[in-house]
Amino acid sequence: MRKVLILLCLFLLSYPLAAQADFPLYNLQGQVNFTIKNAGIPVNGTISNLRGNLQWNHNRPHKTLIRITADPTTIKTGIGIRDKHLQRADYFDVTSYPGIQMELLSLKKESKDTYTATFKLDIKEVTKEIEVPLKITRENQQEYLEAEFELNRLDYLLGDKSIILSDTVNIMARVLLE
Repeated sequence: MRKVLILLCLFLLSYPLAAQADFPLYNLQGQVNFTIKNAGIPVNGTISNLRGNLQWNHNRPHKTLIRITADPTTIKTGIGIRDKHLQRADYFDVTSYPGIQMELLSLKKESKDTYTATFKLDIKEVTKEIEVPLKITRENQQEYLEAEFELNRLDYLLGDKSIILSDTVNIMARVLLE
């Protein structure tokens, strides 16, 4: 349960970060989804309320600016008691750490609409650099920035080692590029 919350927070930080085109964005239209296995069964969740400054530059990716904060109090896994538990000190500790922060350090264009991004990810008192694959997709005349990656929840002090709860959280994010 706790790991699901962790995955969701991690994902929302990394995906919405690179989501805007040529101007700052303070409230992002997007969401972070995460999946973690609990007793071998996938548990899905979301984190919403993404805020940040995104200046996406299609022509000059190295000029892109991404700074995003995700609100761990918005974690939803479908079970309210689990959501509240994920907010306590042993997981996200929302009283001491009200945001999950992600900042773009570098962006490399791989092909027309795919990129490899290096982010600084801050969860609780832990700061790590992570690589995240990004891609631009189009649907109904709108562009989206999408990311999908994995994180180890234990690297960010999100819960303890468990034989029931997986260490790996799968994160998927999609943000509208306006």
